[in-house]
Order: sequence, then C-alpha cells, then structure tokens
Amino acid sequence: MKMNKTFSLDVDLIHQLRKRRNQSKTICQALRIYLADDQWDRQKAMIDDLPLRTMLRAVMRHPDASQTLKAVIDAEMKKEF
Repeated sequence: MKMNKTFSLDVDLIHQLRKRRNQSKTICQALRIYLADDQWDRQKAMIDDLPLRTMLRAVMRHPDASQTLKAVIDAEMKKEF
C-alpha cells in the first residue's frame, strides 16, 4: 500500500532526484536502508532492490563460482526476461 506524504528535502537532493526515473522508488529504497535495524537488514534491503540480471552478473564474476554455475547463469542470461 502506498501513502502520499510531504517532506522537506535539501534543494541539491531535489535536483539529483529529478534525474531519476522513479523518484518514489528511490526514496523508498533509501529509507529502507537508512531505517534498517542492523547491518544484515541494510544489506538485505539493498539486495532486494537489485535487478536479477545485476545479481547474476556479480555471481558469474565471483572467484568461487563453479563452471557449472556459470554455465547455468550464462544460459539463463541468454533467455529473455
């Protein structure tokens, strides 16, 4: 559920925010990270908002990723999402 609220923001933040496609989503993401209780919650909030393809590319580059895992990810990346 969404709710409209009015907050005061610094002018420089407003100028930077205007460059973003979905301003509400950007604010929600930043607040989830800021309000997280501990480091795990902050990391989870950041990971939850990452696009799947970005996460898959990161796993492919990880030194511990097996060749089998890389092959599966490569095949998935070639599919259309």
